[in-house]
Amino acid sequence: MKFIRAILFTLNILLWIAVTVCLFVACDFMYGLAGLAGIIAFFIGYSVSGGMTISIRDLYRLPEIEVFKKKIRYGNGWAFAVLMIIALLTHIEF
Repeated sequence: MKFIRAILFTLNILLWIAVTVCLFVACDFMYGLAGLAGIIAFFIGYSVSGGMTISIRDLYRLPEIEVFKKKIRYGNGWAFAVLMIIALLTHIEF
């Protein structure tokens, strides 16, 4: 099970890196920096998700993969939100 989680976690990180590279290449430099901020937000969201979204009951009742999916969803949500907020703020001219 740990092997499958490691593969899925690595694929998720590689997906975010690919999105960031595409933002650097296809868009402006600031959008690429927004992608980097999204990767950082993913790691922060993933590490915080254990105390924020997963209850003790989930650890006993749900299968291990379901708990992992909750953590990945929470981390991806934070990454996407930070990416979109920074991208929208760089698009708006003050």
